[in-house]
Amino acid sequence: MSMMTEIFHRTPVQCDSKCDSMSDHDHRLFCLQLPSSFQVVPRKVTHNMPISTTINMPDATVTLYPHFYSSDEATSIYTQLLNETQWLQQEIFLFGKRILIPRETAWYGDKGACYIYSGISLEPKPWTLTLMRIKERIESDVQSTFNSVLLNHYRNEKDSVGWHSDDEPELGNNPTIASLSLGAARKFQFQHKVDKRRVNIHLTHGSLLLMGGATQQFWKHCLPKSASATGSRINLTFRWIIHNNRIARE
Repeated sequence: MSMMTEIFHRTPVQCDSKCDSMSDHDHRLFCLQLPSSFQVVPRKVTHNMPISTTINMPDATVTLYPHFYSSDEATSIYTQLLNETQWLQQEIFLFGKRILIPRETAWYGDKGACYIYSGISLEPKPWTLTLMRIKERIESDVQSTFNSVLLNHYRNEKDSVGWHSDDEPELGNNPTIASLSLGAARKFQFQHKVDKRRVNIHLTHGSLLLMGGATQQFWKHCLPKSASATGSRINLTFRWIIHNNRIARE
């Protein structure tokens, strides 16, 4: 097996078109008559369910929704977040000195979802209407619940985040993290903690990456600097906080 795997777009099997023309009531009846092996769970949604593809990674559960939002929707949300968010470039204490992290960040969430890192204490800002609508859309489609979100603004190709795992105690065992990308496409990297294999994923405008299961236990991830010029990118990582005593990263 190659130690480096590139992920490309794949089109999964679509739902039977017979379901598309049914009312919600008839769709439920039809689904209930299917063989039990199909395990269909009908849900009422107000938009088309996004196509997803499972990333083949051992010791991990990773799903990519390449077009979670349409291009027009993603552009509208990007513009709103760029203008509405209270961005900060934090300083961290590293190797005995304070340095500016290479990106702008913001933390929003439920009351009490606080973090402390490198002597800096962060209180979550209240949910904005834009963020709440995004959260509810993601929760509906991925069937997970979140109480906080970290926003990262990568202003250009020089902004980045280093290797890490989202394995803080306050996230609990096997956390589910939903990562939404808006703006310029960037390469996102995974590295297995044991055999060091890497998986590269190009996260495009409007895509959603869902990380769950034992992903954080066995894999690290990063967003490296880019050798070529890129525009601005906003990333949102939704999560559920249990203990409020550290800062999360993308």
